[in-house]
Amino acid sequence: MNYKDLLNNELIIRLAREPENEEVWSEFYCRFHNYICTIIYKFSKGMNYKDVSVDIEDLAQEVYINLLKNNCRALKEFKGHFENAFYSYLKVTIVRLLLNLFTKDGAIKRISWKEVLYLDEPLKMTSYNKDMRLIDTIGENDNILNKIILEEDIEFCLNKIFNGKAQGDLYKLIFKLKIYKQLDPKAIASSPLINRKYKTVLNILSTYKPTLLECLKERMVE
Repeated sequence: MNYKDLLNNELIIRLAREPENEEVWSEFYCRFHNYICTIIYKFSKGMNYKDVSVDIEDLAQEVYINLLKNNCRALKEFKGHFENAFYSYLKVTIVRLLLNLFTKDGAIKRISWKEVLYLDEPLKMTSYNKDMRLIDTIGENDNILNKIILEEDIEFCLNKIFNGKAQGDLYKLIFKLKIYKQLDPKAIASSPLINRKYKTVLNILSTYKPTLLECLKERMVE
């Protein structure tokens, strides 16, 4: 089989099924290795991490190991809805991995999940910036980087919990209004975007909140 003919999403599915297939890995390497090294370099340089020019290939191997661990969990959890979706997914995976590695090395101090996972009050990222407005660029501030990772983790968990459900998009929007806008259930229910009964919104939040917190906890301690 000519693996060069596979679309990116098809290649990832095949790699998750056949992690020992050297031809599949060779094709994956050809397509994504330079991208992996580029993300490592840019992130590491932005964090002023020492000896980045020496560590890039070693760190790239850590990325491959991370993709393979737990029976290729990271690859199997990828659900691409368009052809180049894996690039964004891979970028988040790399940044999360590097953030954890740099934390262990003492290069930066990562915020604890215990400090932020309170859906009954605003998510706490820094003492001077407690809201969760979207950030378009990665800066050099480790608190901003933590915020970006947390937002990606929230998006991942909401998709994992609600994708495939009949009203999954509605449920995700309810939680986003709760987390990012800090609205209470009554305000969410009366929002034109939701237009549901208060008890319905309250039930959705109370039912799925423990699942969301558990998913976020698992991702943030990996």
